[in-house]
Amino acid sequence: MIYRLAEGNATRSARYLRLLAAVLACAAVIPAAVAAADARPLETSAPTVVGRWQFVPPHVAGTAVANLAGGPPGTLARPAAEVAVGTTAALRFDGGANAVTIGTADDAARWAAGGFTALAWVRVDELRRWSRFVGVVARQQDRRLGWLLGTHHDRFVFSLGSAGAKGEMTDLHAESAVHPGSWYHVAGSYDGQTMRLFVNGLPVGSSAAQSGPAVLPAGVPLSLVDYHDGAEFYPLAGALNEVELVAGPLAAEAIRGRYEAGRAGLAAAPPLVMSGCFGDRMVLQRDTPLAVWGRTIPGDEVTISCGPATARATAGPAGLWRLALPALPAGGPHEFVVATPRGRLTFGDVLVGDVWFCAGQSNLAIGTKSTKADFALAARPWPRIRLFTVIRESAAQPAAFAGGSWERCEPATAADFSAVGFFFGRRLHEETGVPIGLFNASWGGTPVEAWLPREALATLPEFAAPLAASPADVWERSGLFDQMVHPFVPYALKGFVWYQGENNIGNAHQYEQRFGLLIRDWRRRWGQGDLPFYWVQIAPCRHQGAWDQANAELWDAQRRVLALPRTGMAVTSDATANLGDNHASNKRLIGERLARWALANDYGRADVVPSGPLYAGLTADGERIRIAFDHAAGLAPRDGRPLDWFTIAGEDRVFVPAEAVVEDRTVLVSSPRVPRPVAVRFGWSSVAQPNLVNAAGLPAAPFRTDDWPSVLLDPLP
Repeated sequence: MIYRLAEGNATRSARYLRLLAAVLACAAVIPAAVAAADARPLETSAPTVVGRWQFVPPHVAGTAVANLAGGPPGTLARPAAEVAVGTTAALRFDGGANAVTIGTADDAARWAAGGFTALAWVRVDELRRWSRFVGVVARQQDRRLGWLLGTHHDRFVFSLGSAGAKGEMTDLHAESAVHPGSWYHVAGSYDGQTMRLFVNGLPVGSSAAQSGPAVLPAGVPLSLVDYHDGAEFYPLAGALNEVELVAGPLAAEAIRGRYEAGRAGLAAAPPLVMSGCFGDRMVLQRDTPLAVWGRTIPGDEVTISCGPATARATAGPAGLWRLALPALPAGGPHEFVVATPRGRLTFGDVLVGDVWFCAGQSNLAIGTKSTKADFALAARPWPRIRLFTVIRESAAQPAAFAGGSWERCEPATAADFSAVGFFFGRRLHEETGVPIGLFNASWGGTPVEAWLPREALATLPEFAAPLAASPADVWERSGLFDQMVHPFVPYALKGFVWYQGENNIGNAHQYEQRFGLLIRDWRRRWGQGDLPFYWVQIAPCRHQGAWDQANAELWDAQRRVLALPRTGMAVTSDATANLGDNHASNKRLIGERLARWALANDYGRADVVPSGPLYAGLTADGERIRIAFDHAAGLAPRDGRPLDWFTIAGEDRVFVPAEAVVEDRTVLVSSPRVPRPVAVRFGWSSVAQPNLVNAAGLPAAPFRTDDWPSVLLDPLP
């Protein structure tokens, strides 16, 4: 992808903007039927074009920043002659980086006083809470000033003003709806007093600005397409052809003229769209047919080749196409080529190996840089491990395409990538030599319900009512599945890794059902049979009162889901040193325990013990109860002390501390206070860190033998 900056003196200190997968436009321009709310011309004298940006495909000239007007290129530029001027393409913004610095806070204040206009050709593919296609924002610590042009749900919006960290600004919403897949010419204008918004050359609204941008000290960078990493503003999900910034407002007639002049160019855009999961440096799943999909002109033939494999498909009436590329053996690098009669994409450095989709909340999201020990182990190149971090967004409906890009595993990329995911993948790569691809779809504080598809939730009586339109409801129900999982179905996988549950403490009786539903549903959607699904037990963490059992109840719910085929669970009772924090500190230990399950079950490693002892049943033995375990070879206390954290109860359901001893790969549990025992619990406290392990040194998972009602069935204060 090439990011090109042109015209005027706009390239003061140009900086590389990391752009994600190229997504080429296919839809013809469909002018929106909009009502003129305020058609008063905006008077101006000789407006100055401050900058014009165009975006072209990566195969034209590689990554560069160039000056379209023929002046000095930007700091990362190649000569403009290498670039096909006027070529239309798409881009996705990397939410973690600012774009090109084009001025200072003084410039923003001067523009605000004298007026300005921003014009952009955009296609919106996915509706989100907030998306921006262009913004001029000055930032200083937790304050921002400037203006933004984008969408809010299904409406265009133009924002202006000064804001704190949360970004409250004066907003002007368009009266016309945004239709995904259509191209729009959007202009936001400010004349010093009034904001006006234009769509396809027509004014759709105006609003008196309560206050212009406040003046910040000189020297504060002014950025194009600045990103606010607070789950409030998101990058554009679609295509952006050209952005033009004008110092001084344009008359309505001039805006209309620019719209008319640009329509012909858009109609000739190379029409090919693919999701961000297809791109340079990607890993394709070995030894299985590969699903590939996208959008182009209806009726066009699509041809794909990768190594010796080729396949063809014809786009349907809506331009959508999907095909199965024949299975490939592990290896590479390859070149992956997608071609139509009107466009072509070429992705390089493509490997074939094993791909794992990792999802969950903050314990999965935490990167290797979280501890010096983890980062030291990750701080070397692993060129045949590739990382894909899914952009954190929620949606009110299933998204068709997703942003993101594949990166080689190097110190800079591994630092922020999931530590659990990295150590899982590294162990597999070291043991097998096979290239490993890892998706990281994680977001802290999220409940399992947010990762469940709405169709699956609708099978539960408590979720039978339709989703409300509020962002909060989307967050709680299906919003993360729709945006962070659905766009990757059915990218061929080896299996899944899951680390979530902390946000469902207190409803363990529901978690077992909902988590099991998630596993079955995801497997069905991917259509590759019972793909391996491995997860992590939440870590011990101190709670008060009745909540002391909260973790234990969720641990047991997670353990019970092991009844599903081809599943495994990593126990974390010994993986944390701080019982005041539910974020387990030893991410390497956890990642490698997940890898044990995969090595034993999916890579034929009979010498690898996948798990510590797992409860398998009980038998009455007089005044004692005998507990049987799976993975029980070498049962023993880790520290040589008596076995701890066993409790026992009779018919009165009162549990008391118990004595426990190992005998013939089982554990005998008893107490003189319970002469006729009926139930045993192990590790039944949120701070339990039991000492029972097997010969591999792996800890036993907490469990209970009874099915008595949970103490947390009713809400607690």
